[in-house]
Amino acid sequence: MEQAKNDPRMYQLYVSMMQDWDKYAGTQNVFMDYLLSGPDSQYGFWGLLSSVASVGSQEYDALVSMMYPAGDADMDGVVGANDVQTVLGNLGMTGAWWSQGVFNDSGVVDWNSVNSVKTNLDPQLVSLAQFAQLAVSGAPSTLAYQQTADFNAYGATYLSDMAWVSSYSGQGSVQRDQSSLGRQINVGGSVYAKGLGTFANSQVVVNLNGQYSQFQSTIGIDNWYNPALVDFQVYGDGKLLYNSGTISSWSGGRPIDVNVAGVNQLTLDVVAAGTSNTDDYADWGAARLISTANFGSATPYSVSYSLSLNGKVLTTQSIDSFMFANLQDGLYTITATATNPSGASASASTTLEVGPTGPGLVYTIPGNGQVQVEWGPGWGDSTYDLYRGTSPTSLSLIATDVNGTSYIDKGLSNGTTYYYAVAGVDGLGNPGPQGTTFQAMPTVLVTGDTYVSNMPFLSASNGSGAVQRDTSDVPVQGASWYRPLLLRWQPVTKGLGVQANSMIAIATNGAYATFKTTIGIDSMAGPGGSVVFMIRNGLGQTLYTSPVMTPSSPPISIVVPVTGAQVLMLYTTATSSNNRGDYADWGNARLVPVGLTYASDLPFSSSYNRSTPVVRNGSDASPAYPNGGPMIMNGATYLKGLGVGAFSVVQFNLAGAFSTLDFTAGFDQVAGANPLPVSFAIETSNSYYGSSLITAGSAPIPVSFSLAGAQWLKLIVYNDGPANDGFYNQYFDWGLVELWK
Repeated sequence: MEQAKNDPRMYQLYVSMMQDWDKYAGTQNVFMDYLLSGPDSQYGFWGLLSSVASVGSQEYDALVSMMYPAGDADMDGVVGANDVQTVLGNLGMTGAWWSQGVFNDSGVVDWNSVNSVKTNLDPQLVSLAQFAQLAVSGAPSTLAYQQTADFNAYGATYLSDMAWVSSYSGQGSVQRDQSSLGRQINVGGSVYAKGLGTFANSQVVVNLNGQYSQFQSTIGIDNWYNPALVDFQVYGDGKLLYNSGTISSWSGGRPIDVNVAGVNQLTLDVVAAGTSNTDDYADWGAARLISTANFGSATPYSVSYSLSLNGKVLTTQSIDSFMFANLQDGLYTITATATNPSGASASASTTLEVGPTGPGLVYTIPGNGQVQVEWGPGWGDSTYDLYRGTSPTSLSLIATDVNGTSYIDKGLSNGTTYYYAVAGVDGLGNPGPQGTTFQAMPTVLVTGDTYVSNMPFLSASNGSGAVQRDTSDVPVQGASWYRPLLLRWQPVTKGLGVQANSMIAIATNGAYATFKTTIGIDSMAGPGGSVVFMIRNGLGQTLYTSPVMTPSSPPISIVVPVTGAQVLMLYTTATSSNNRGDYADWGNARLVPVGLTYASDLPFSSSYNRSTPVVRNGSDASPAYPNGGPMIMNGATYLKGLGVGAFSVVQFNLAGAFSTLDFTAGFDQVAGANPLPVSFAIETSNSYYGSSLITAGSAPIPVSFSLAGAQWLKLIVYNDGPANDGFYNQYFDWGLVELWK
């Protein structure tokens, strides 16, 4: 029960209960009174804890969130000086509760906590000095170059956090807090953690209900893409409030501040202004609404922000919300001055240190006993420091002053998850903050397919240099190596990297039934790519032709029959006037031998597996892994197979079509150190095999079994633990179940 007391789900449960009570049974007050002072029971109402009436629990915070305004830490019914003092005094505290300044169940007193106070503050209950101090509070004290921070006096409501009446985008959908292609929003060289990513023509409609005074944003073409021309328009109740005119890729970021007082419905449009909208990726950086409604009929305080660097004033703006977008490394001072209608004023300041950005993009590529860490260069970075740990909170420095943007971490244990972070170091040796933490697991890939990158080429030609095996053909500037394969920013371990025009010929000698691959323009190719992929056999017959693929095209996974082919030929053809950016990837290009059928690709004639379906090509580790997760046994990842538990039965109709069954079976890695024992069995229409007891620490068991004359096949896993023991961690893998003719 103590564990339930701190479980965040209890917060949502209580809120839902109170909302339902209010909707179906009367007022919340009756429900709350009954909860707090009802029948004497150690479990409270509806089987919940008695601690519902004591500070420091999910239940208690859920109750007060329905009774008091967000920001009211002392629960006196108003948000005033005491609440300001509580939140600012506890800023950065973790494991905190409502009375310590957490009003959203996050457990951290942060920007959102300060924002809650600002949004609900009664200005009559704070001094001008306290109001000014609040105006510069909540933002981070350090930033990487290009990152932004919002300083505001009245609190901000971001459009990306609101429900929308409607939205559409010229490509895909309007994105919340990322660009239209899923990257961080980058406008005018500044990165915005909040905002809207769109593609012209686009529209977002939001109900304001007259609650806000200003709409603010930094608008522009996303920095990742080619030349574009768009027009940003803001409408309030159908009336045009702002029109940017034509904005190009060279316009940078344009801050806008639009009066929306009294507006009930806000509409944001982005209209293509050029002859083509091919690259019209347009962003509303930090799109936010400001409300001064807590002043009632009184005149809100006027606020100005002053920004200085090393004692020199860079800008002074009279604005309710000041967006800091840094230009260079250094120690900045932000000063807010609040002035009331009588002319009295007060000021408060804070400092913000800007350092090197660190990597713009980090990804990891696991291998056998190693992990390759890759990152994009950041502004102000001279070298890099690399951190690793076996948990996100145990990172330690493993490499300093790394030149370039790649590092191979060797001597690792297969099957162990490692966590990495990279920090930029400027030319003076000052390290910046650690970037986002990424994880990877070194592993051996087990598959019955034959990878083309492991085969000799009969012949090959390429638009630039040689065809690359298991890397892209995108070179690293100033280095003799190439970047890993990346399709839609996802690393691909195996495959071929080329630049159109290219051709690769391999001898298949009639030994393979199908060719499988995922094709696309490599994510690091840059703009301008335009390629067609084509597959032919040695007789010149075309087996597959792709549509024209560009950097914005999603990767395409294909399966091509090649039975009887003696030679297979892979082509890429540039469709533009030059091949700049035509870096194309044949991701995981592989051949399936003739006579091989994977059991995971066959229909089940019947199946039973505990309370979940049998998982094809993944483990049965749900709900810990909602998608099953990879099948990993003894540090090796099996790309094909079946994930089950105990007890389970999977049956196939074979009709005497196969001669041999091969597989490797055992506990999946997620079973942990103490799974209860199991055993497995193979049963056919004419034979039977039963395994010995499999316990914690048992090595995976390879099996080759005759299927001669078998009309059907059953794969069975028995629960051999104590009676009524449940299904404790009995995650079992049938790895690489191959049926051979």
